[in-house]
Amino acid sequence: KSSAVATLSKVVKPDNDEALGMVGDLLEHSDESVRDAAVAALEQLASKGSNGGVRLVVWKMKHSDEAVRSSAVQALKHVAERGDPLALQLVSELLVHPTAAIRRTAIDALSVVAPLGDPTAINQLSSRLEDLDPLARMHAVDAFGRVA
Repeated sequence: KSSAVATLSKVVKPDNDEALGMVGDLLEHSDESVRDAAVAALEQLASKGSNGGVRLVVWKMKHSDEAVRSSAVQALKHVAERGDPLALQLVSELLVHPTAAIRRTAIDALSVVAPLGDPTAINQLSSRLEDLDPLARMHAVDAFGRVA
């Protein structure tokens, strides 16, 4: 499957919704090499700042499987630049998600898309230092080093 994903990214035009959906589904695959290939394919299939690519990847951050959420954060690096308004908005909404694991994923994602030194992101991370989940607090401390 991973070689098929790589081939797909070479024959399909960027930002094709159908191709993005197929590759996005592979972010949920049980095989890590297939998820890695999907992340690499998204880099080719989604233009930086592509609304479809950003929405797809952030949607995967809500997945119940931690490996899928981690792949989504990796993919976000390829589909959104630091400061991407849509990515920042969607990730910010997940910072207050009722599920602690999704908040942790959002914290990691924020450190990928927030502009360095961004006061809004720094305030958002500061609020996560009081999260009820101790792992979310640890993720927030770690994220400060990538944003502040």
